[in-house]
Amino acid sequence: MRKRLVGIVVPLALLVLVGASVVVVNQAVQLIDLAYRLHPTAGDAAFWSLAALAVFCVGVPVVMLLTMPPALIPPDEDAAPSTRSTLIGCGSDLPETLTWTASRSPLPTSRHR
Repeated sequence: MRKRLVGIVVPLALLVLVGASVVVVNQAVQLIDLAYRLHPTAGDAAFWSLAALAVFCVGVPVVMLLTMPPALIPPDEDAAPSTRSTLIGCGSDLPETLTWTASRSPLPTSRHR
């Protein structure tokens, strides 16, 4: 069932991605053409501005993904009991809404306060 669902969703997602890309490129070309009709220098400025924006919007996430530190390895289940208390203690510096996973208590809500 899952394989069949993936076989349907992935091509549809690719189709939506291609369609959205066509719309974005079309709008960029129209904006550059409008600026060029006002003045050739304005057209060049619009082109290079949009090109720089596109490089920035693609480049920043790529650089962030490539420079991510390696994932932390959780301790074994049979680790010393002090390890669990240390992990819970590390969460004491975090806001209350972030420490609930370390202590396994329910999230605080306005009803429980």
